[in-house]
Amino acid sequence: MNRRNFIKNSSATGLSVAAASLVACKNRKAENEENKKNAMKDRDVNTFVLHEITIGELQAKMQSGEYTAQSITQLYLDRIRQIDKAGPILNAVIE
Repeated sequence: MNRRNFIKNSSATGLSVAAASLVACKNRKAENEENKKNAMKDRDVNTFVLHEITIGELQAKMQSGEYTAQSITQLYLDRIRQIDKAGPILNAVIE
């Protein structure tokens, strides 16, 4: 084997390995995204404690001492974190 053929074969092999690695990374990323989507489908979105609660109901729960303004705020912040960051990663709430 002469030098020219060695370099030609080495380059072809290097490109093949790089291309295979790239395809494997893309497949893994697509698989991870599909797993996240399936996990969100399996999770019941209506399990949030304050789902569809009215202002009147919130006020009544605050007057009874069941909730405070701080606890309600924390529940909503946790829900935002759950959906926005850990779920489908919407990044819908910035500030």
